[in-house]
Amino acid sequence: MKRVLAISSQVIRGHVGLSAICPTLTHLGFSVMPVPTVLLSNHPGHAQCARTIIPPSDLRAMIDAIIANGWTNIDAILTGYLPTAEHVAIAAETIDLYRDTASTSLPLVLCDPVIGDDPKGRYIDENAAAAIRRQLVPRASIITPNRFELAFLSGRPVVSVDDAVAAARQLPAPWTIATSIASGDGKLCNLAISPASICSADIAVQNAAPRGTGDTFAALMCAGHLNFNGDIKEVIARATSAMDKLVLQSAGSDELPIIQAGHDLRTALKSV
Repeated sequence: MKRVLAISSQVIRGHVGLSAICPTLTHLGFSVMPVPTVLLSNHPGHAQCARTIIPPSDLRAMIDAIIANGWTNIDAILTGYLPTAEHVAIAAETIDLYRDTASTSLPLVLCDPVIGDDPKGRYIDENAAAAIRRQLVPRASIITPNRFELAFLSGRPVVSVDDAVAAARQLPAPWTIATSIASGDGKLCNLAISPASICSADIAVQNAAPRGTGDTFAALMCAGHLNFNGDIKEVIARATSAMDKLVLQSAGSDELPIIQAGHDLRTALKSV
C-alpha cells in the first residue's frame, strides 16, 4: 500500500483540505498520514465558521515525532493550505527531512499552492504566499496552481493557454498542472506543462461547483502519478474526467460527494 503524508487544513463538516484529500486517496487504496495546519468547523463560504490555527511549534513537534518513530517510508508528500510563512517553512523542512531519510526512491512532492482564486484574489497572508513561491515551488515535483495562482507565482499575466505555458516555464517545478485556463470559445482546460512538453484536458464550465475541488484534484493527480508511473498525459485526462463527474454529482449540494463517489474514483484513477 502506497503512503502519502498530507499537510493542509482540515474541516469538521464537509470536504475541503484534508477532509477532501484523505477520503479521495483512501478510495484509491492509499494510506494517508494527515497533518492539519488549521482546524475549521466548515469551509469559510458558509454563514458561520470557527477555526483554530495549529501553532507552528506544535506542527513541527508532530512532524518530528512521526520521523523519530521511524515512519519515513512514504511515496509522496502533498502540501495544501498553509496559513503563515512559518507553516510554509515547516512544510519545506519536512520535505527535506523525508528526502534525507529516504532509503530508496525520493518521495513525490506535490504542492497545491493554495493562495487565492478568481474572482476574490489572494486569500492567505502575503508573506505566506511569497514563502510558497520561494520555498515550496522549487522543492516540488508537481505543482497544481489555478489561473490566479499561476499568475502570482510567475509574476506574469495569465489569460490564455499560451500565457499559462509561458508562465509555467518560468517556474522551477518539473511539472505545472495549470487548472481552469481559458482555451477559447468560452471553454476551459487543465494543462500539464513541463520544459519540453504540453498536454491538456478539457473541462466542463460549471456555474456552482462546491468548495474543495482544488484539494480533490490535487489528490487525484498525486494518486494518478503514482499509479500510472508518471504518465502525465494519462493522469491529467483521468483526473480531469473524474473531477468533472464529481462536480456534476454535487448538483444541489454545498459539498462534494466524495464518499458516495468512491467506485467512480477507483474506476478512473486506480491502476489495474
